[in-house]
Amino acid sequence: TANISPSMGSTPLHRNVWASGTIDVTIDGGTAKGGTIDAGYIVACQLNFGGSVNGEAGASLTPSEVIGAATGGPAASIPAEGGAGSGITIGPGQATNVPILDIEYEDDYGAEAHKSSFKFTGKSGGFTYSDETFGVSGCAGYAQARSYAKVTVSTDSVDGTVTLWGQPFSLG
Repeated sequence: TANISPSMGSTPLHRNVWASGTIDVTIDGGTAKGGTIDAGYIVACQLNFGGSVNGEAGASLTPSEVIGAATGGPAASIPAEGGAGSGITIGPGQATNVPILDIEYEDDYGAEAHKSSFKFTGKSGGFTYSDETFGVSGCAGYAQARSYAKVTVSTDSVDGTVTLWGQPFSLG
């Protein structure tokens, strides 16, 4: 489920969602040794909108970004009237992955690393999440999201991956 709520930015350029769900995996037949589950949302915006002010003021507005994941892509810059080094940026939107899990661990070299999937053993696994929040900032158009669950399973004879997609829903 997803509860669309007003964002802290309180402008038409900001959208916020509180998502909850359950993911249960059951493997029938074969000799399953276990697998991994990776789940999240693909979030997209029609147009990225941002601006900047350079010079002595030192203030800046960053180009649009999906909260929790960076976006990029080509953009058009329009200089603002009367401002030295100021401008408005409009660019095409971009779909971005927002994972539900963010598992922090130490890699082989001692550096901080993150992963969004977890392992389960045997023929079943799953998890439940409640009120996970994500949003879009700087979106000057239609925005939507779609859930996914990617399951990778290992048996004696094969390793397989299945991705299940939820219905897309509007963020406004």
